[in-house]
Amino acid sequence: MKGTLLIYRESGAITDPPIIVELSAPPDAQMLHKAVGGYLELVPWFNTIAGKRCVAFCDEEAKLKNRPPNRRATIIWQTALKAQGASLYDESGNYLDYLAGPVVVIFGDDELMESL
Repeated sequence: MKGTLLIYRESGAITDPPIIVELSAPPDAQMLHKAVGGYLELVPWFNTIAGKRCVAFCDEEAKLKNRPPNRRATIIWQTALKAQGASLYDESGNYLDYLAGPVVVIFGDDELMESL
């Protein structure tokens, strides 16, 4: 079992690299909870990153807590949605939704992905 956990911080430049954690087992809920800073929410339709199958989590209350938008994670989410024929933009080019606070993305081999 092998995989990678990426933590996209909520602030900073779009070009800032994520925190990278190599995995040899599925991360536990406590680790994910600490990484996002709150209750876990699966980000819908965020299921690919750089052509790899993934899952993404955020704090379900990040917007209620007035956490800053996570521009980098939102752009990556838009890329995943676009590959599925969907979008975070309306017809006028305005965002319909965005991610706030830290976002965790996990990808890896089939064994890891099926254990999540």
